[in-house]
Amino acid sequence: MPGPIDSEQSKGSNQLLRDGAVVIASVEDALALLGVSAPKQRPLPMLADPERRVWDVLGEGYVELDSLAFKAGLSIPECLSAITSLELMQLIDCAPSGEIRRA
Repeated sequence: MPGPIDSEQSKGSNQLLRDGAVVIASVEDALALLGVSAPKQRPLPMLADPERRVWDVLGEGYVELDSLAFKAGLSIPECLSAITSLELMQLIDCAPSGEIRRA
């Protein structure tokens, strides 16, 4: 919606509209402007209980192993097994720093 034509504050936005500016209200809008579609999210496979617990905790972002095991209520060996399984399914990434996150 253009601003009042006699308003000094509307000159810039009115010029942008005249020049064909496009509103970008989301990532999808920006990608569409570039002619790129957003990557499709693949459905999450059936996960065993330990894997599901780890997956749920990783929804918070990067987590280190000790914290992940504690929050998921798993022992370190159980947590490592779940991490390995999730990593083989390419659902998570393990950074060299030891942080683990969803892929």
